[in-house]
Amino acid sequence: MELTKINMWQNFFAIRTLMAMFLGIDTCKTYDARQYILLGKIRELINEQYLCLFNNLFHVKFPTSEEVSKMNKDAQKEEMETILVKILENAVEKEVLIFVIDEAQFIDTASWDFLNNLLKKIAIFIVMSLSPINHKGRLSCPSAAQIMNSPDTTYIQLRELTPSVIIQKACQDLGVISIARELETFLIQRSHGNPFYCEELLRNLHLNNVLQFHLVEEDEEKEDEWDSLFTTTVLKSQESKNLNSEAESYICTIKQNVKLHSIMLPPTLKGIALAELDNMNPSEQMVVKCASVIGVTFTTELLLHILPEWTKMKMNQTLAALVESHIFQCFSEIKELYATLKEDEFSTELQLSSKTVKPMGKTSDPGLVVSSRLTQEETVMQCRVMRFCTPLLQEAAYELWLKNQQKALHLKCASYLEWHAHRCRCCGEGDFISFHRYAVEGMLENIDAREAKTEKITDELNQTALKIVSETLKKLEPSKHEVCKYFSLASSKHLALENLQESNGDTISCESWKETRVPRRSREDTVQRNVIMQDSFRAEVTEMEFLKRMDEIIFLTGMGKKNDKTVSSCECEEIVESVIVPLSQHCIALGDYTRAFYYLLECASGYVHLFNNYLAFTYLNTAESMLRSSEFKQKTVSQFEESILYSLKGEVSYNMGQITLAKKLMKKALSLLKKSFPITLVGAFFMSMVETSRHLSHQKKQASWQMPSGKEKKLAVLFQQGHCLSLLWQLFSLDLARSSKKFSRLAALMKVNCAEESQDDSQIISSYMEFSLCCQLMGYQHEWMKYELMAIQRSSYLRVVGEGILIITKLALSLAYMKLCLGNLPLAIQLGSRAHELCEQLKKPKLDCIVLLDLFSALFLSTRYEDAVQVLSWLEELSIQDDNIIGQAYFISGCLNLILYAGFAFRPFQHCMDFVLTNETNCILMSQNNIMLGLYSSLAIWFARLHLWDDFMQPFEQARRLVRRTSASLYANHGFCKFVECEALLLRKYIEEKPDKAREMRNRIVKNLEQVMTQCSTSPVFYPRVFHLKAYVQLMLEHDENSQSLLEMAFQNSDLYGNDLERSWLEMSKEWWFTGRSPMEDWWLKTAPDFPVWKVGMTALEMGAFSKNKYLLKVPELDISIHLPDSTGTLA
Repeated sequence: MELTKINMWQNFFAIRTLMAMFLGIDTCKTYDARQYILLGKIRELINEQYLCLFNNLFHVKFPTSEEVSKMNKDAQKEEMETILVKILENAVEKEVLIFVIDEAQFIDTASWDFLNNLLKKIAIFIVMSLSPINHKGRLSCPSAAQIMNSPDTTYIQLRELTPSVIIQKACQDLGVISIARELETFLIQRSHGNPFYCEELLRNLHLNNVLQFHLVEEDEEKEDEWDSLFTTTVLKSQESKNLNSEAESYICTIKQNVKLHSIMLPPTLKGIALAELDNMNPSEQMVVKCASVIGVTFTTELLLHILPEWTKMKMNQTLAALVESHIFQCFSEIKELYATLKEDEFSTELQLSSKTVKPMGKTSDPGLVVSSRLTQEETVMQCRVMRFCTPLLQEAAYELWLKNQQKALHLKCASYLEWHAHRCRCCGEGDFISFHRYAVEGMLENIDAREAKTEKITDELNQTALKIVSETLKKLEPSKHEVCKYFSLASSKHLALENLQESNGDTISCESWKETRVPRRSREDTVQRNVIMQDSFRAEVTEMEFLKRMDEIIFLTGMGKKNDKTVSSCECEEIVESVIVPLSQHCIALGDYTRAFYYLLECASGYVHLFNNYLAFTYLNTAESMLRSSEFKQKTVSQFEESILYSLKGEVSYNMGQITLAKKLMKKALSLLKKSFPITLVGAFFMSMVETSRHLSHQKKQASWQMPSGKEKKLAVLFQQGHCLSLLWQLFSLDLARSSKKFSRLAALMKVNCAEESQDDSQIISSYMEFSLCCQLMGYQHEWMKYELMAIQRSSYLRVVGEGILIITKLALSLAYMKLCLGNLPLAIQLGSRAHELCEQLKKPKLDCIVLLDLFSALFLSTRYEDAVQVLSWLEELSIQDDNIIGQAYFISGCLNLILYAGFAFRPFQHCMDFVLTNETNCILMSQNNIMLGLYSSLAIWFARLHLWDDFMQPFEQARRLVRRTSASLYANHGFCKFVECEALLLRKYIEEKPDKAREMRNRIVKNLEQVMTQCSTSPVFYPRVFHLKAYVQLMLEHDENSQSLLEMAFQNSDLYGNDLERSWLEMSKEWWFTGRSPMEDWWLKTAPDFPVWKVGMTALEMGAFSKNKYLLKVPELDISIHLPDSTGTLA
């Protein structure tokens, strides 16, 4: 049943209609027909003298009985409701009853009272759909509130449709397999995820003859990868086409010279919005109309700027009333609500608390009303950015302005917003595309003077604050020989300086780290390792100084946040939503297409900066369509801006896993920037020589730290070239082919040269760290250490403000990762802790997810489980709130590691497996070979340990296909180690059950063990795991002496690289294999799958004896000497 607004004032209408439908009399045209059906269904349930009670209810004419005539109206009503309840009680005994009511907010008061009484007596299901409740969440009567707040009531909030679903729905409604890209963007932007809006927009376009339909020819080419980046409709429709090849397929396009952005709202949608606007008073209407010109998201400062002769107090009072009526909403509240919904992603049923919905009383305390309004006004005063709750209202209100009024207001808004069109102070305040405005003619008007003034003030504040903080810390600083302190992660999410503790077992002074490692060096690689250790020891002194400087920075950022002067949290999202996006729309409305194109690129870059690839994709499509439009043909677009378009498309493609497309777009962008990149190995060889010579030349010149003024246009090109090269080396690093490694190193070196030519500290530091990471992935350890040290030394020249803090945070992240690879886990923990603190203060959730993963890994390998669980909980919360699928994959990987190797669970295995199976076709995760290798191998290990070999084969085969497509990164090597463990368990099965296959598997695992040993040179923290697996394979092959030797090497390397996790497993293996007097119990197998759950805040004592839950690597039960003769080589 569907209700309308008028039904709210019709007494008992909802129940009368519902019961008529239930009794089957709603379609009867005569009263005789209704009476006949009623008698047939209820004659046996009630006395005939009470049938006349239904006369007014169902429009029938039963004779009035004497007993009923003696009743007053209240008694008649009570008796009638009793009879209705009795009818439903009888029906419930026979079958389950489900009533569905659409637009339930229009139920009348009498019907609410009846439903409340009915639900207390009879177990029936009622499904209601309600629109958002206005007036502070109050319903019109107490009965409605009681039903909504009942513990038996489940509240599910319907969310907007995702863009891909909107496109699929449009294709389905139009009967086509594909729609034009412009139509996709139009529907997604204007439907706002509402399926009804989508239908009305399509109907309006069809009625105005805007749509064209074309038959798809058999030889017609498919859409390119860019167009289908976020769309699966074409793939699904192609599958259906294959199933029914005889059916003709169509595509939908837009007629030429049609501007979709100028299409007016359909009358149906406009009427809905205008009806809401009519219910407002004149002041509220004026505010809504002015806000509609700014956009869906707007700043209160700009709103006051364009309101005609309004005071700030009057505006705040009106805004408070509109917020109370759910017309506007504070931008920060929207983000909090979205985060809450994401936290409930796996449990969409949300119980309403008793305070959620309140009945609307007829009288209220005037004092409470005034107090509530003042509180609302105070909240509005603190809110700088607001947003329309219903974007449809914004469009309808905008169309009420006359054309000349719209133009005047757009011009006023654009001139105001241009002063604020830059990144936030936390991120450096520059353009989202570095020095973009300097590279485009006409974009510097009225900007330079204000910029210089702002920079001067910021410099003064920063220098003063830094001086004060440095002097204060020097007074408090202990002696230089005192052991450094590190962060304790046990009890607080904020890893603040107050949590620093001293611990004899975890100190990271250079002397102690050196002493623990030197004595256990093996003679075979003493020379090579000594060179590495010399670099490492030399770097450690610098790293200690860097840690102290980070403590100063954290203290400074904390003081800056309190004083709100030099340091603030990232506000780029608000700036993009409320400044850059509206600016592009204002410029389009004014016909200034050059500036519109400029700000569309800024929008796309801003959303890439915010990791919102879809919106970046949308604005890049809009910019590309504008570039090809007839209005733009007379304009000249610089090659620089065209290169930005291609580079941003390449970056979005890379983020979405389209590696080949990303390479092509990045090379195109570089060619437009007049920076050639070779396509052959010969070309790469000669260019490497040239770039190496340039790099040495830059090193010898020791140029001044700052480039002379007036070179901003050159800087824009250099920064853009460096950005393209940065992505290009990462793209090539994903390919393990030798040629790709050469191209990767060349691109990273070219990035260094671009940065050094720019003489920008932040660019140089980033390029050094990237080159260091590139060398680490390729195994060039001397260069790896050298450029790491150079980056740290250069960072001492950075200003501790804005982008400088962000660069230092990224530097700490890179250092923590490298120390984790090298096995200096205490230092990795210290660096990671400080990087996490800064990420939280700067509000960089994507970066923080990477920090938390490395921090968890270091704590996990150190067997600091209590801290590791705490960090893992932060990673889960952050990745869900930010809708970060890669962060969620990190979290699941950590959960699987705890189950497989620590003997307890943070999330059950089924939860982890469901995530992998649900998201294994996600295009973002499919591009992350390193992550997926670890996830598939973990699933395969689980099934192999439990002897579920049918379930084992699928994830094992998936992992096997990924092994050769991963890099030499830390997590790729960890995944490779897990895969080899799978092969070891499979070898044991073959030895016991299929000896004829054992030889082939033995040869394969020997080869893979040598391969993983070579790859782990970039992450020696996993050497103990490799030696452990080698020892196990030798034991299965009955080479006991080799096995003991390898096991001893595993012990030495676990001590050398601080891998306490592996050492605890090695001790059990040694006892089980060689020194055990009696058989050991395999507690891991006995506990699986119900592992103890370690909740946040629990201690190791509370968990009990979980440490014994280690899987025992058992020796095959059969004698295999006959089937497997000694191999020609050894694994050592």
